Formats: sequence, C-alpha cells, structure tokens
Amino acid sequence: MAAVADIPTATVAPPTDPVAVAVQDRHLTQKLIAQARCILGAHRAEADDAVQTVFVRAYERRADFDPTRGSMRAWLGQFLAFVCLEIGRKSRKPPPRAVAPVPATEAGRELDLADVRATIRRFLNALPAEQKQVVELRELRELTYDEIAAQLRVTIPNARQLHSRGMRRMRELAALEGRS
Repeated sequence: MAAVADIPTATVAPPTDPVAVAVQDRHLTQKLIAQARCILGAHRAEADDAVQTVFVRAYERRADFDPTRGSMRAWLGQFLAFVCLEIGRKSRKPPPRAVAPVPATEAGRELDLADVRATIRRFLNALPAEQKQVVELRELRELTYDEIAAQLRVTIPNARQLHSRGMRRMRELAALEGRS
C-alpha cells in the first residue's frame, strides 16, 4: 500500500494563453464591442467585426503581450483603436456631388408643379444615399421615425439625424439657387 506522502496532492495546470482567456471573457468582449460602437458610431455587426479583427491580431501577436507593461484590456484597446481608424479610413464618403444648375427662367414667371418636382428631385439626387432614403420616406411617404428606423435597420436617433442633415442640405441647395 502506498504511503500518503507518495500521492501528489495537487497538479500544476499548464500556463494559459492570455489572449485565449480574454477571448473567452464575455464581459471584456462586451466592453470592447461597446467601445467600438462609440468610436465608429456603427451598428452592432460592424462593432462585432472590429472586435473580431482585434482578437485575430492579438492572437497573431500574443508573444508581444507583456503583463508588466499593462493589462490585457488596455493592450486590446490599442488594437481596437487602430482597427477603428482603418475602418474609418475605408468608409470615408466621397465629397458631396454638385447640383446641376437650373436653367434661367423668365423674370416674374411662377414655377409650375412640374418645375417644382424637377427641382426637388434634383436636390434629393444630390444627397448621400442614406439621407436621400430617409428624406423620401419621411417627406414623401410620411412615415414615422420608428417606421423609417425599422425599414432601414438604423436607430431612431440615427434616422432623425439623417433626416435633419438631408433637409439642411436641401435648404442649402435651395438658398444657393435663390429658391428658399
């Protein structure tokens, strides 16, 4: 019979990969996703993609992590900042399109309905795609912001902001043409 002293009392677990531990930490993942959404102003899916890219890069460079220099969260936060910068650079929108000039009209001549529609259509076409959609849904189809947000899969505040910016741009275009 073996003596009690001969039986090992504990086994030492192999050292764990800190990146693997961080990936499995749901609380840390949620914080990174929230941070990505704040930086990008993005939807949940885009923030998830950014955090996934962070985890891939961190895993590839896991040998560079030094716990004496800072926490895993801070290290991942640096990766997240760079990933968000890259995403922001890729998604920069082109400069606004110029509006074709309106042909000169006779002095004192009132615009007929067809002219008004054509002018509004030109202004709408000069808007970025998202703003154009929201303005059309709100002003032409008379949908509520709730309905617009659901249809375009954006938040209600985002729908309001897109509408506001679109209407402001249309007012600017009208003022440039002297039609305000």
